[in-house]
Amino acid sequence: MTAGPASLSVKRLGSGSPTRVLLHGFGANLGTFKELLPFLLGKGSLVLVDLPGHGNSSVAGAPRSAPGVAEAVISALLDRQIDSFHLIGHSLGGLVASFMAAARPQHIERLSLIACAGVGPLLNTAFFRGFLAATSADELLPSLAAAYSSPPDNLRRVSELTFAWLSRPGVRAYLKDLVEAVPGVEIDLRSTIGRGVEITALWGRNDGVLPVENAHHLPAQIPVTVLPDAGHTPHIEMPAEVAKWLL
Repeated sequence: MTAGPASLSVKRLGSGSPTRVLLHGFGANLGTFKELLPFLLGKGSLVLVDLPGHGNSSVAGAPRSAPGVAEAVISALLDRQIDSFHLIGHSLGGLVASFMAAARPQHIERLSLIACAGVGPLLNTAFFRGFLAATSADELLPSLAAAYSSPPDNLRRVSELTFAWLSRPGVRAYLKDLVEAVPGVEIDLRSTIGRGVEITALWGRNDGVLPVENAHHLPAQIPVTVLPDAGHTPHIEMPAEVAKWLL
């Protein structure tokens, strides 16, 4: 794992085509795709990115807007000669991916959006308030649990690790800035479709963070797959089904 010119942590796995770039959601890191990776390895190259201010990417100088984050990610990829790829984004990562595709469609082979932020008006603001206000791993647990249809057995350990990361200097302040900036942002995917980018979307029916009803606000040209037993994290809860959708 390396920190490049944009101070982003990027992990590359596998080889060959296609190249798939995966972007995680708010408050997460590239490790969120751990359950999905076994279904994708051996089927091309994988590039996992810690978004600015997340995971092992730097908080200092991290952009405070979705378009700014998108530009930082695309610059980091191009600096590594990753210039043509299938782009996959979850939640905030989907919003960032959408801005990337709008700004640089020539680099995007496909765009796959999982529970994408910036689509529709429905948003569980209590999830973000609880996440940012937590003063212990125990207090963080309810917010993390809301992301799943059925919380995983290791959620307490996830909460401990997440709280330790939240306690790093500058992290919580940066996330608060993102939370203030992102909810008012709406993405225009019609122009991206018009520039020849294939877009698909996937949602969990039991999404408690960005409800599945938001998918009705997507352009009609975008096919939507709904997984009946998943919440806000289908790639964790139903990785085999998500991989099938991606492949």
